[in-house]
Amino acid sequence: MPVVAPQETDGTLEITYDINGTKGNGDANLIQDSPWVLLTYQPGVAVTLNADNGTSIVLNKIASSPIPSAGKILIDNELINFTSVSNVTDTTIQLDGLTREYSFDGGVSYITKTSTHAANTAVFFVAENVSGAVNKVMTLNSDGSATTGNLITWNPNLADSAEKTIFGGKKLTDLAFKVVANDSDLLNPLNAANATTANKTLDLESPSVSSVAADLTTVLEPEKSSGIFGISKTIPVKITFSEPVVTQGDLTIKLDMGNSRVSNCVINISGTAVDNSTCNVTINEGDSSNDLSLISGAAIVGTINDVVSNVTVNPALPVKTDLHDSPDIKVDGVKPTVTSITETSNNANNKKAKPGDKITLSIATSETLKTGTKPVVQIAGHDATVSGTESPYTAEYTFAASNNTDSEGDAVFTITLIDTAENASETFNEGNTNISGGTVVFDRTLPTISNISITSNNSLDNKKAKVGDVVSMTFLASEPLQTPVVKIARANDDSPKAADTITNVGQ
Repeated sequence: MPVVAPQETDGTLEITYDINGTKGNGDANLIQDSPWVLLTYQPGVAVTLNADNGTSIVLNKIASSPIPSAGKILIDNELINFTSVSNVTDTTIQLDGLTREYSFDGGVSYITKTSTHAANTAVFFVAENVSGAVNKVMTLNSDGSATTGNLITWNPNLADSAEKTIFGGKKLTDLAFKVVANDSDLLNPLNAANATTANKTLDLESPSVSSVAADLTTVLEPEKSSGIFGISKTIPVKITFSEPVVTQGDLTIKLDMGNSRVSNCVINISGTAVDNSTCNVTINEGDSSNDLSLISGAAIVGTINDVVSNVTVNPALPVKTDLHDSPDIKVDGVKPTVTSITETSNNANNKKAKPGDKITLSIATSETLKTGTKPVVQIAGHDATVSGTESPYTAEYTFAASNNTDSEGDAVFTITLIDTAENASETFNEGNTNISGGTVVFDRTLPTISNISITSNNSLDNKKAKVGDVVSMTFLASEPLQTPVVKIARANDDSPKAADTITNVGQ
């Protein structure tokens, strides 16, 4: 029985065999001292004889059986050449253009003989692209002679060959092989070894990418549960192949990061072939996707080889192109922002504030913030009290009523945010934020008056007044005032009279 070695890294199969022979008593003109050796294969246990019609032969098969369109078959001890096929169905195929009693060398020296072939007999095909001794030199005599350790190498993947046409792209796991020899002894024209078991593998199938998926097994919380990845976070991406492979240089996986942005995840497998590999993709600012996926089109660029040298260039996309379910992988490379602010006080003039007054900020944000967090706010350099569970949030600060040392002027503020992806915002303030209605002005300085002058409209002396005369007071204030309360009275008068009119209120 021949011994079939595992398929070589160059895709060939090596079959070793022993041969012995005894010189017979046939036609001396035909008997050869050196037998002719052929390698034959059965492409699956389902390939058997259905019917021998003399001028045509019908075979049983299955839909995936790799049957050549021309070649030679061996049934029992008869070698038959065929030139075409017809009537192909999922279960049968007819071989036509037969030459019966075909010789091993294609001539007249290594003949075979027709015999009756029973239905369901195993059918073997002659391997075409073989190297090694097919005309084995040995001296046959009446006592027999033998050679051992003979080697045949079969290359069914030879470029432009008929065998590459029928086997290319397939992986067969139920091949059987038989080595046969012929010395043209008419009494015993063919001697065939027992066939191997039908479990030999021939792999001419190109490797492929089975899946590309985010591997969250090593990811820490909260990303592991939420699937939300922020700026500078990395996502492990696992590429699984149909079989162990190596790469010819880099294999690049292109990922759709949203906003017309693409990131490359690169693997390089050399040495030992593996059936999966992992690379990491880093989230950059500006990336934004609710379901991280491979880009459409040429998402995988590079070349992979399996262990028997089947090659795939730019492997096709797997069926599933998004990287994870439950949770989906959300890429958040966008920092949160403050979209608008309203700043008011509880002063009668809500754009002014004095010691003891409270300033309130209403803060609208661009997105949901991290669970359990609120905007971090300072008003006039003091930590504000922030309330609310969603936008808009409220921040409040009350100025000290006494011993107040806060700076006067615009009530400045700072705001920082952290979103659900743990992206930290820039610091927002009154200079880079859309403030509705402007800022509140803080004033802790008491107003003063000066340059007081009192006159009357008395026609004789404006420093005197009689009943019916109008007394007027003018003064300067240290700052703009609300309408002041002014009372004018005579000396020692305990009931001063409020001014009738006050005009030109200002500084």
